[in-house]
Amino acid sequence: MFIVFEGLDGAGKSTLIESVFKALQKMQIDCLVTREPGGTKLGENIRNLVLDPSTKLSAKTELLLISAARRDHVEKLILPALKKNQWILCDRFWASTSAFQGKARALPMQQIKQMNAFSTQGIQPDLWFLLDISLQEKEKRSLRRGEVSDTFEMQDQHFHQKVREAYLELAQKDPKNWCILNAMHPVKKLTQLSLQEMKKRKWLR
Repeated sequence: MFIVFEGLDGAGKSTLIESVFKALQKMQIDCLVTREPGGTKLGENIRNLVLDPSTKLSAKTELLLISAARRDHVEKLILPALKKNQWILCDRFWASTSAFQGKARALPMQQIKQMNAFSTQGIQPDLWFLLDISLQEKEKRSLRRGEVSDTFEMQDQHFHQKVREAYLELAQKDPKNWCILNAMHPVKKLTQLSLQEMKKRKWLR
């Protein structure tokens, strides 16, 4: 299964992914954890460029770089893993591009769809988990984490509100493949809810 976790920065995606990964390992399920941008050497290099505020990318250049990283990720990691019947837990996928570069950066959605289709080679996740938090909670978590130097985290509240709206729209349009989780729950509860969703789909016993 190819499972993607989406949400605002600070929603707790990485923590939840690690918890779900450990739970699946205990069930003897062969799975791997990856992220976007990233997952491959090229992807991680692009990630460093995109997230570095000093790079000063235009929205279109940002889109092209992230799409290149995704294409490499799909070719070198995702497709080979699926062919080996491995489960994949991925921190972000094409929905992030629709939310960040499409809705928040205001690039034409048709261009976003074309780039997403090309970069993914038609690969679609079996399930999306959206960890949803309010902008107020996101701000609190950012303050607790301290100084932020990430290009996206440095954006204003309006930007992040657009991102959240985009995620909710995607989830509401496709309830069969999206599961919205309240990110205010503790990680233990979120892990239970994630596994329950997989059991409901008869992926787990």
